[in-house]
Amino acid sequence: MRAPDPSDTSLRPFESPERAVAELTELRPAALKRIVERDRTTNETVYTVSSGHGDLDSPQTIQIKAIDLEVGNTMLKRFRIGEEDPATAQAEVIHKTWFCRGVWKTRVETHTRFSSNCDDFILQAEVRAYENDEQFFKREWVCRVNRDLL
Repeated sequence: MRAPDPSDTSLRPFESPERAVAELTELRPAALKRIVERDRTTNETVYTVSSGHGDLDSPQTIQIKAIDLEVGNTMLKRFRIGEEDPATAQAEVIHKTWFCRGVWKTRVETHTRFSSNCDDFILQAEVRAYENDEQFFKREWVCRVNRDLL
């Protein structure tokens, strides 16, 4: 950051910021679920947060009127851990986003999972892109990071 300059007082102030009017219509409202499950047989606890209506193919949908675009999204976040073994901890996020205008429809899906074993932290990720329900792009990653005594 620079030091104030005496000539700064002669500068005109910034004008108010400009933006397009973002008139939105909610076509399908979002629901949010939080569930904690405890399996007494395995001593595993699972915490799940999800949007939509319980499935990943029922998105919250809004319409941006100025550009006649419908946008929808769903997500699922799941965290699990075994009571007696911290190495069983996993975090998983699945996210889907839709864009529609007239007959044009696209969708992007991402799925990430973070886990570990005795030696490594493991990140798995996948992204898929669709146009009119036909997949045209897919990429998968697996990244292992040595725990280095962590």
